[in-house]
Amino acid sequence: PISLRRLTRHYAPNGRSIEANKQESAFLDAAQSTVRRVLQQQTAQVVLVPMALRPDDDDRGVLRQLQTGLGHDPRISLIDNYASPAALLEHFKTFDFFFAMRFHSAVFALLSGVPLVAVDYDSQGGKTTGLMEAMGLSELVLNIADATPERLWTLVDRGLCQRAVIARRIAE
Repeated sequence: PISLRRLTRHYAPNGRSIEANKQESAFLDAAQSTVRRVLQQQTAQVVLVPMALRPDDDDRGVLRQLQTGLGHDPRISLIDNYASPAALLEHFKTFDFFFAMRFHSAVFALLSGVPLVAVDYDSQGGKTTGLMEAMGLSELVLNIADATPERLWTLVDRGLCQRAVIARRIAE
């Protein structure tokens, strides 16, 4: 499972919308590359998880863009809607690994004991980095400013290979 979000100018290094759009496009390319590699190397199902469904902040748009870029592979599904945060949390309990971009997706994964890696969408370093550091998982978070296809793949591959270790660390 993967959670992505749109980037606003607030999170861009220079605070400009054009920079946020460039960063979002580059990150989406890196995410597509990473998902392709996961699907090539694993017998995996990829679930796209929107954390925000508000009209002015709806993750389904960027997740559909990711899905389209991957050619609508039948192994990729989108949770299109859910009744409440508690209902979404029930989905998390079925996941065996999570790629978190939204802060609350990382929180939900941690609450569910799901091994995860995270990307901090705040180029200055934000709450997602802080959360992962507080949980003793700082080596499993990547700042979006540093996210290249190879770095993102390396992070996800490390997380997938270390799922059991990460799960134990979360439980502790």
